[in-house]
Amino acid sequence: TLQTEMLGEKKFQIPNFVLKGLYLQFFIELVQIQSGLCFETVDVRKFLIALAQDNNPKPFLNLIENTLKRLSNRDFVQFNEKYIKALFVAFVSLVNLYYVKSEMEIDRKYPDLMLMYRPPFFPNYQFVFELKYLKLSESEKLKDVTSAAINQIEKYLKTDEIKALKNLKAYVIVFVGTEVMVLNEVLKR
Repeated sequence: TLQTEMLGEKKFQIPNFVLKGLYLQFFIELVQIQSGLCFETVDVRKFLIALAQDNNPKPFLNLIENTLKRLSNRDFVQFNEKYIKALFVAFVSLVNLYYVKSEMEIDRKYPDLMLMYRPPFFPNYQFVFELKYLKLSESEKLKDVTSAAINQIEKYLKTDEIKALKNLKAYVIVFVGTEVMVLNEVLKR
């Protein structure tokens, strides 16, 4: 659907929630077929409930890691954090527990990913994630990238809009190759 048009430039959007869900389901099925990854939506739900209710991101992150490990070397050519984010969005969207906001503008700042309450569901926690990806050959940058990501997320946590979110947990997650090398919960100050 045409969202906006300005000076001949057209911006499109997925027209509604149902079609968006179908698109995300297609993306997940494509990943399953190409990678040979086998998972059930009920398992994804279980992993997300561990995150939502217990603030335990590890089972969900293991799902992301296992998905990445099934990809071929060719899949990692020009690979970056956008693909990690796409996996997060696709898996979270399968369960419909949260509104998923990607790069939502907040005071000219753009958190990578936010999981926000989606009535009628009000899990124990909402989340903001700053995601980073490094190739194995870039692993020496891990400390600097982590430090920069923590600084970014601390700035997000100071904005009024994010301060207003109840039960918010903030994480910096850095992948190096197919593995989570940094999982750092950043506390509000």
